[in-house]
Order: sequence, then C-alpha cells, then structure tokens
Amino acid sequence: MHVDRMKLRTTISTLLFLLFFGGTVILNVSCEPDDNPASDAECGVGPKTWDSKAQVCRDQNNTIVPPRCCGQF
Repeated sequence: MHVDRMKLRTTISTLLFLLFFGGTVILNVSCEPDDNPASDAECGVGPKTWDSKAQVCRDQNNTIVPPRCCGQF
C-alpha cells in the first residue's frame, strides 16, 4: 500500500511537471518576436548613437535619424 502511494505521487508530480513544461513551450512559441525599431529602414545603417549634447540620434554615417532608433521616445 505504501509503495502504491509513492508511485502515484511520483506519477502525478511528473505529469504536472510535463504539463507545466509543455505550457511554457507553447507560450514561448506562440509569442511574436519583439519589434526592433533600430532595424527599420528609416534608421539608416550600422550602429546608432545618441548625441546627448545635440539631443539627436545618429547612424554610422553620422546622419541624423529619428530618436526612436536610439530608444528615445
């Protein structure tokens, strides 16, 4: 009798873990990728830097791009 309860408890805990794990995988797969404003065509090329003195965002070619490309809103 004691062995049956241990086996039942182990089986239930394993099933609960598998359900939790499966739910987590399904949730992660169903999420859409994050929007990356820096990859937009308006944001120019290369890495962006925020010029704090002029309060503008610049791309690799030193061209001024929208502030959202540097994460400023």
